[in-house]
Amino acid sequence: MASRSDLQKKVDEQQKQLTVYEKKLKDVIRAYKGLLAEKQALEASVQALSSSDQHDAQGQHGETGDLVKFDSESEMDSASESGASSSKNDRMATLKHAIATLTQEKSRIEAAFQADKKLLLAEKEALKEQLETQKAEGNSQRVILEQQANELRARLRQTQTEREAEQDDHGAVLNEMQTRFAKERTKGEQMERQIAELYKKLQEKSDEPFAFQDQIAELNAEVDRLRAELKEASEKAEMTPTLQSLREQIEQLRMQHHSALEEERGRAVTSATELAAAGEQRENRVGALETRLADQSATIGEYERQHQADCALMDKLKTRIQLLDQENTDLAQSMRKKSSVGEESLSDAVDKFKLLAQRIRHLDAGLNFYHALNLESPDAELAHETCRQRYDNLFEEFERYKLKAQAVLKTKQKDTGTSDESAVDVAHMKSVMSSLHHKLQLTEKERVDADRSYQETVNGLRHTIAEMQNSQERTLADLRQQMQQRVSEMEAEMQKQRTRTLDVLAEKEKELEVTRTILSAVRGQNVNDPVDPPQSSPPGERPAKLSPTDRRESGRDSVNSVRSASGEPPAGRRSSVTSPMMLVNLPNTDSPNVFYQQELAKREKEINQLRRELRSAESSMREIQHASVTKDLQHYETIEKLKEEIRALEGKLRLYREDANLEYLRNVFVQFIACDSVVGKRHMLRAIGSVLKLSQKEMHTIDKQQDSWFGAFIKPNK
Repeated sequence: MASRSDLQKKVDEQQKQLTVYEKKLKDVIRAYKGLLAEKQALEASVQALSSSDQHDAQGQHGETGDLVKFDSESEMDSASESGASSSKNDRMATLKHAIATLTQEKSRIEAAFQADKKLLLAEKEALKEQLETQKAEGNSQRVILEQQANELRARLRQTQTEREAEQDDHGAVLNEMQTRFAKERTKGEQMERQIAELYKKLQEKSDEPFAFQDQIAELNAEVDRLRAELKEASEKAEMTPTLQSLREQIEQLRMQHHSALEEERGRAVTSATELAAAGEQRENRVGALETRLADQSATIGEYERQHQADCALMDKLKTRIQLLDQENTDLAQSMRKKSSVGEESLSDAVDKFKLLAQRIRHLDAGLNFYHALNLESPDAELAHETCRQRYDNLFEEFERYKLKAQAVLKTKQKDTGTSDESAVDVAHMKSVMSSLHHKLQLTEKERVDADRSYQETVNGLRHTIAEMQNSQERTLADLRQQMQQRVSEMEAEMQKQRTRTLDVLAEKEKELEVTRTILSAVRGQNVNDPVDPPQSSPPGERPAKLSPTDRRESGRDSVNSVRSASGEPPAGRRSSVTSPMMLVNLPNTDSPNVFYQQELAKREKEINQLRRELRSAESSMREIQHASVTKDLQHYETIEKLKEEIRALEGKLRLYREDANLEYLRNVFVQFIACDSVVGKRHMLRAIGSVLKLSQKEMHTIDKQQDSWFGAFIKPNK
C-alpha cells in the first residue's frame, strides 16, 4: 500500500510538471511567433531602406557620368523619376506595415506582461495567506507536539519509576522469601536431626524392654522355682549364708530390672509423643511453606506479565515519540523552506508558552494522562511519588529553558525582524528538544543497564540457591545413608549381643538344672544334714581329704554324671558315665559352698563382660553421634558462608541503589540552589523528601515553614 501511494504521488507530480511544461511551451511558441513577425517586419524595413540607399547612389552616379548625354536621355529620366516615386511609396508602406506589426507585438507583449504581473501578484497574495495559515498551523502543531512529547516523556519516566519500584519490591520479596526459606530449611534440618536421633534412641530402647522382659520372666520363673525349692529345703535344714546372699542378689536384680523397665517405658512413651508432635509440626510447616511459595510464585508471574506489558507499552511510546520528532523536524523544514518573513510575533509564542506552563503548573495531581490520551492506564496503586517528583524536576528544567529562550528572544527582538526571531525560536526549541531527547535516551540506557544487572544478580542468586539446595540434599542423603548403615550395623551388633545373651542364659539354665538335679539327689538320701557329709559312716567309706583341684574335678565329674543320667551330653572331654552311687560320695563340708562361689564368680564375670560390651557399644554410639554432629556443624558453617556471600551481594546491590539515589539527590540539590521559582523549589523539596524517606508529618511541617524561609533563597523574577 505504501508503494502504491508513492507511485500515485509520483504520477500526480509528473502530471503537474507536464501541465507546467505545456504552459511554458505555449508561451514559448507564442513568443516565437511574435519574434518571427517582428523579424519579418524588420527585414522588410531593412530591405526597403537598403533599396532606397542603392537607388540614390545610382542616381548620383548617373548625373555625374552622363552629363554629356543629357539631351538624348531626358525622356528616360522622366520615366525613372516616376518609377522612383512609386518605389518610395512602396517602401513607405512597407515601413508603416513593419512599424504597425512591431507596435502590435509590443502591445501584445505589454498586455501579456501585465496579465502575468497581475497573476503573479494574486499568486503572491495567495501564497502569503497560505504561508500565514501554515505558520499558524505549524505553531499550533508544534505546541501540541511539544505538549504531547512532554506528556509522553513524563509517562515514560513514570513507567520507569514504576518499574524501578516494582524491581525494588521484587528484590525485597525475593530477599524475604530467601531468608524465610533459609530459616524454615534450618528448622526442618534441625527437626529431621532430632527425629533421627529420637528414632535411633527409640529403636535402641524399644529392643531393651523386650530383652529385659524376657530376662525378667525367665528370672522370675527361676526365682519362683528356687523359692519353692528353698522353702522345701528350709523345712529340712537351716538357711546357709550363701543362699541368703543369692536370694538378696536375685531380689536386687529383680528390683533393678523392674525400675529400669519402668524408666525405659516412660522414656519410650515420651519419645513417641515428642516424635509425633514434631512430625505433625513439621508437616504443618511444610504445608504452609508450600502454599506460601505457590502464592509468591503466582504473584511473581503476574509481576512478570505486567512487566512485559509495560515494556511493550514503552516500545510503543518510543516509536510514537520518534514519529512525532520526525514529523516535527519535517514541519520545521517545510516552514523554513516556505517562510520568507515571519508574520507571528514572539510575544504570541511567549504567551502560548506561558499559558502552557500555567496549565501544567496548575495541573491536578490526580489527572490521568492515559485517559486524556486514550491509552491503556496501569494500576493506580503502583504509581510512585518519585515519578511525580522527577516529573516536577523536568518541568522546572523545562521552565528554566523556556525562561532562557524568552530572554534570548527578547534580546534578539530588538535587533532582528520577526523572521529571525522565529528562526532563533525554532532553533532554540530544537536544541532543547534534542537535549531532552538525549537525556531521555541516557535515562533509558541506564534503566536497561540497571535492569540487566539486576536480572544477572537475581539469576546468580537463584543459581547459588539451587546449588546450595542440591548440595544440601546430597549431603542429607549421604548422612541418611550413613546413619541407616550405622543403624543397621548397630542392629546387627545388638542381634549378635542378644544371641550371645540367650546362649549364656541357656547355659545358665542348664547349669541350674544340673544344680537342681544335684540338690534333688542330695535330698533323696536319708541324711540329717543335707549340706555336710554323714558323720556316722564307717571309716572305710569316708573319702580321703582331697585338694581343691581334686574336689573341683570331682564336682565336675558329678555334674557330668548327672548330665549323662538326664540324657544331656557331658561337659568337657569326660564322657564316662558314673553310677548314681557316686552322688553319695560327695566332698566334705566346703565343696557345695565352693561350687556356688564358682557359679557366682562365673555369673559376675559374664555380667562384667556384658557391661563392658554395653559400654563399648555406648562409646561407639557416642562416637557416631559426635561424627554426625561434626558433619552437621560443617554443613552449617558452609551454609553460613553462603549466606554471608548472599548478604555481601545484597549489600553491593543496595550500595549501587544508594549511589544512584545519592547522585539523584545531588542533582536535585544543585537544581534547588539554582532555581528561582517558588513552585520549582517546592517540587524539589518533595523530591528530596522522597529520596530521604521523610514521613508525612515531617513533610507537612516543611510545607508549613516554606512561606517563612523561602524568601531568603528566591530571587525576584524581573
